[in-house]
Amino acid sequence: DYFPSWPCGLNHTYTPNATGCSKIDCALYQNWCSRCCDGTHYNTTVFLPPGIIPLRCLPGQNVPLPFAGFLSPPHFLWSPQDVRDNVYGLMPDPSVHEPAAFDIQPMTGSTVGGRFRMQLSIPIYNHKLFTECKQLVNSFLPSFWLDLRVATRDYARNYIYFNTTVIPRIILGVGLGLVIIPALAALLLLFFALRRRQPYLSSCLRKRHETDSWSPPFE
Repeated sequence: DYFPSWPCGLNHTYTPNATGCSKIDCALYQNWCSRCCDGTHYNTTVFLPPGIIPLRCLPGQNVPLPFAGFLSPPHFLWSPQDVRDNVYGLMPDPSVHEPAAFDIQPMTGSTVGGRFRMQLSIPIYNHKLFTECKQLVNSFLPSFWLDLRVATRDYARNYIYFNTTVIPRIILGVGLGLVIIPALAALLLLFFALRRRQPYLSSCLRKRHETDSWSPPFE
């Protein structure tokens, strides 16, 4: 057990023969701190805290790992405080140690970039067969953590930009042109029609004025 104080503390009492213990399922998290259960110990299994994954095989290969290894977010970001207190110097920060972040194109919903961070820890445990390990305390030793940045290539980014930005702008410009140009043409036709009729209206008004102002001669 690498973290004996999690989650029930060091003063947890274990009385498996107490009344009603036969009905308690000690494989469930909510029952681990019951007096009928031995914390994270269940038969031959010891449950790990959240945020820690045992690494059984080499990454991407069906080959057993030649040593014990565990994966987790850097600085045990997703693990309880009992885990972080096990090693000095850990200062988890979500803005720096978040294990995964993705850049999403808002219009298409496509992933155009990403960032992945993962830490590998090696367990150190007390073992009576090894002289050097007899005085050790079970703990995790963070070995290294990897920060990987993934981004789309320029041609893919240009393709997405052309289809999501350039083409919509072209369509918008064509649509506005099809609306504005006919309206301007109609206004110009109306303007020239009124200009053409203006001399005719002026002559009619002039003739009417001359007719109204004429008076018969005196006899």
